[in-house]
Amino acid sequence: MKVKQMLSRVYANNADEAVEFYEQLFQKKVSSRFMLPKPKLEIINIGVF
Repeated sequence: MKVKQMLSRVYANNADEAVEFYEQLFQKKVSSRFMLPKPKLEIINIGVF
């Protein structure tokens, strides 16, 4: 079976700081970012692994 994509959860108090850190770490940019109103949650996808 071929793995198409891997996802990992990261919880952060400041999403903008976390995005900056992970963009630099992985040398990838945010590919999607959206809010879920309930539960109040922001989903951010950085790059494809």
